[in-house]
Amino acid sequence: MVAEPSRPSSAAKVGPRSSRGLNALNLKPGDRVLEIGAGPGFVSFALADRVGPTGVVYALDRSADALADLERRQKERGIGYIQRIAADAATLQPDGVQAGSALITMVLHHADHPAEILRNVSDLRQSPEHYFLVAQRGH
Repeated sequence: MVAEPSRPSSAAKVGPRSSRGLNALNLKPGDRVLEIGAGPGFVSFALADRVGPTGVVYALDRSADALADLERRQKERGIGYIQRIAADAATLQPDGVQAGSALITMVLHHADHPAEILRNVSDLRQSPEHYFLVAQRGH
């Protein structure tokens, strides 16, 4: 009998900077977190590991293609508590988004109006307790 290799956790797939950001959010099972710039979901899955099936990850991205890839990965992993949202973070309306924390990664330097994203995301949070921003520039 050959044992299947274990899959690394989602947290193992994000870099050390992202891991520090995730730790700073201090997420626990049942939390709701808004991720701006979800792309294909690498960080979304790490967030999902932290909030568990009783929590929610709102994975927002302007790219419907990236979110379709995330949906495919969700189905493969059987994770239903990541809600994909195809929208612009600067104009997102709070319809159904109830997040206590927000994570913004690799987005602001691509945005036409980064201040609007920050203002809008701040308005979407349920409470001012948690907010973490990672604005990384590629080199």
